[in-house]
Amino acid sequence: MIDWELWHSTRELAITGSYKLAAKRMGVNPTTIKRRKEALEKQVGRTLFIRQGGEMVATPAFQVALKEVENATQHLMAAEVGLSPDAQETAWRRIVITSVPFMCDKLLSPSMHKMPPIKRLRLEMSGRDNNLELTGNKEADIALRLGPTRNKGITALHAANIDYSAWAVRGADHESLPWVTIDRAFSHLIEARLPEEHAGAAGIRFTATSTTAIQNVIATGAAKGFLPNFVGFQDPNLVQIDELPNLTRPLWMMWRDNALDLPHFGTVVGWLLTIVEETLGLTPEGHEQLKQLKANQY
Repeated sequence: MIDWELWHSTRELAITGSYKLAAKRMGVNPTTIKRRKEALEKQVGRTLFIRQGGEMVATPAFQVALKEVENATQHLMAAEVGLSPDAQETAWRRIVITSVPFMCDKLLSPSMHKMPPIKRLRLEMSGRDNNLELTGNKEADIALRLGPTRNKGITALHAANIDYSAWAVRGADHESLPWVTIDRAFSHLIEARLPEEHAGAAGIRFTATSTTAIQNVIATGAAKGFLPNFVGFQDPNLVQIDELPNLTRPLWMMWRDNALDLPHFGTVVGWLLTIVEETLGLTPEGHEQLKQLKANQY
């Protein structure tokens, strides 16, 4: 007899790469996940995972089987709540996107209405000011970061470029305004250093912990600051000023290798690339990835 808990546990282990995180997602303890994994390996008579770099990685044989496991998950979870596989009332797959907060606030959230209707999908956004990758904690499926990954087993796509410049409220005498910038905890970032260096003896009057907070301070007329251009353009009360050199930072999209084989994943990536294209413009690599996704009818 097929034991659903064994397959469900090993599926979560394949997604997270961690006994601890798989256990957290299932509401059990890590020992239970390990025991179920070992029981399934004994049942099928082959090794399903190997340990690489401190994480549990599915063997090639199990990677091939993972898509069928995902399909089984869809039908079994639908059956558990007494629904047909075509029912839309319950979400059965969770996809987590992590990004710096201003991307969540100014790109993802305003574009939710453009997300294709997907049955049984729960899409979660996690905004973090630091530049963590999804591979560091395995708690996210897709990462939009301002730097590339350094880890193996990750698809890293240079999707777009984010242009920055100085902004002030419309109609203000911007030359007399003080500067607002990110607080000193982020002084290693060039977008934080440029205003600090330019302020000189006058110094920085205001600091904030997020791009959105900086935008709000600028909008009050209290200060001028450095913003991603697409953020500044969203506020009609703000104007670009020529007081700092322009800056461009790359936007990277990352996901675990072979993740596009999972249900709904390609559709979510396609949605992300589409809204990035509309807002920032895609790199040639980004255009090629979006073209492939459309060809595969995600």
